[in-house]
Formats: sequence, structure tokens, C-alpha cells
Amino acid sequence: DGAGAVIVGPDDVPGGGPVIVDSRPRLFPESYDVMGWDFTETGMQLVMSKEIPQIVTRSMGELVGAFLAAHGLSKTDIAHWLIHPGGRKVLEAYQQALGLTDSQMAPGWTFLRDYGNLSSASVLFILDTLFPRAKPGAHGLMISVGPGFSCDLTLLCWP
Repeated sequence: DGAGAVIVGPDDVPGGGPVIVDSRPRLFPESYDVMGWDFTETGMQLVMSKEIPQIVTRSMGELVGAFLAAHGLSKTDIAHWLIHPGGRKVLEAYQQALGLTDSQMAPGWTFLRDYGNLSSASVLFILDTLFPRAKPGAHGLMISVGPGFSCDLTLLCWP
């Protein structure tokens, strides 16, 4: 597991990070038993259903498209894709659902290869790798996932 934190402050701080343009959480109601924890007499047991890639493939393209369109953007406007690397099949499902190239998926694949899945904090570690490379005006989309099957889309823009 991983741990991360973010300090959020005014957008005019020199050397600060990207501006959070918008964030949209989504819980898929029919997915409560797909991901999370079971508490048993012997301790906590991780629940990770094989249905997760199918949920991603079925739902994320439309969800991301609508979120970006609400800001007058499309997938081609996103310079940086910060996608929670929940595993090989999950990243493949995101790539298929969003129609992303290998290059666009590289941050997630690199992180998965080097560190594995550090839970929801993974996207913060990926964000940290972008600080020296992101150009002013570039947009990024951070997609984190959590229990049930929940996700949060966060639109970023580098000042």
C-alpha cells in the first residue's frame, strides 16, 4: 500500500503545482462488492473482482468524454493521463475504453512496473513525476479508483 498527501493552496504560488479545474466523483451502484475489504475473524482480506476491467471498458469512455466536454475539451486536449495503475488488465481496459496510445499510457505502465499498485495514492506519485515536465497551459486528467467501484476524475491545468 502507499500513502500520499497533497497540499492545496492558491494558484499563484511560484513553483506550485497544477490548478485543479474540476473534480467529479462517481460510484457505480451495482458494484459494491467489486472492490474493497472484507473483515473476518482472521483479519482484513482484500476484495478485487475480475469484473473491474469490464466495468472500466464499459463505462469510462463515456464518463471521461462527458466530463471533458463539460469543459470544452476532448481527449486530444489532454497532455498528461494520470491513471491509477490497478493492474495490467485494468490499464489495458483504460487504454481500450479511452482509445489512448501506448505513449499516453506510459506513466501508468511505468509506475506499475516500478512500484506496483500503491492503492489510490498511486496517482499522486505519478503526478509528482510530471512536475518537472509539464508545460504551462497543459491539461492533465487524473483518474483514481476506490472501493465499490468508485472513481474520481480530476481535471488539472499547469499554470
